[in-house]
Amino acid sequence: MRPLGWAIVGCGRVAENRMAPAVCSSPHARLIGFCSRSIERARAFAQRFDAPLAADGLDALVRDDRVDIVYVATPNHQHAEQTIACLAGGKHVITDKPMALTVEDGRRMREAARAARRTLGLCHQQRFHPAHTELFRLAAVGALGHLTVLRVEMGFVYAPAPVWRQDRALAGGGPGMDLAPHAVDILLQAAGPVSRVSGWVGNVRFDYGVEDVFLAQLEFERGGLALLEMTYCSHSYGGRLEVRGDEGSYIVEGSLMASQRYESRLLSGPSRTPVEIREAEFSDAFRMLVDDFSLAVRDGRDPSVTAEDGLSTLAAIAAAYDSARLGRPVVPAPVD
Repeated sequence: MRPLGWAIVGCGRVAENRMAPAVCSSPHARLIGFCSRSIERARAFAQRFDAPLAADGLDALVRDDRVDIVYVATPNHQHAEQTIACLAGGKHVITDKPMALTVEDGRRMREAARAARRTLGLCHQQRFHPAHTELFRLAAVGALGHLTVLRVEMGFVYAPAPVWRQDRALAGGGPGMDLAPHAVDILLQAAGPVSRVSGWVGNVRFDYGVEDVFLAQLEFERGGLALLEMTYCSHSYGGRLEVRGDEGSYIVEGSLMASQRYESRLLSGPSRTPVEIREAEFSDAFRMLVDDFSLAVRDGRDPSVTAEDGLSTLAAIAAAYDSARLGRPVVPAPVD
């Protein structure tokens, strides 16, 4: 069958360095074009990636029969309306994280997909990283026992700059909206639904429009706790993921940020296995995401990362922000 046509809305670094190369390398996808507020930038991207279409508005993408799938890679505040417009125009859509600024907007996006009978997915590419797929396997077969304490650390130093990620109206938040979606998606996949969330957000180093520290504690319906530490004011050097159970622990360093090299350790009982040092192309996770979504659309099945997954992640993060504001634990909003 023919590769499905992809168009990318937003010509930023993720589109340039991650998603466009991933689409070009997938045997199941063909890159048709780009859309940007700047037609010059869209044309430059189209020329670089040998794509036939450049546009400065969504109408051109929606009208083009060569486009089957649209990837929305714009600032967070635009995700909902652009996604809904593309779905209404008959396109399947994969939206960058976070799904939207609010759970209500996320619900509207999901309902738009249902009404249009089109597929909506989320760009949670960390789901496909080999270190994380191994975690999901270990959790599924019970190799770690009952999961009791999980911890994720991600961060980098993001000095003040005139960028949209430091504008609350455009980004919705700082590392809680930027980094936490990846962490929460991994945790939900491994440990299941969240029952209650406690959060703290604030500015420890930089005084700009969003927090530079986001801390959260997630309580899971199956029992167990997760601790999240997301920052714009400290380096985590690839991030750290710890999943501990009553029969074993799985610890990974270096898999969560743009790094090729990562270390994983599987510890069981009183013994320790040797540290495994592995390499994985960070961009491979994007290609696997493109493959998965393209095949899901072609075969009429759900993608691995669904709209419901994106909503559940967004609801947990929103609950952390609400908890920080209210000073008490918060139950995440229902996604149904």
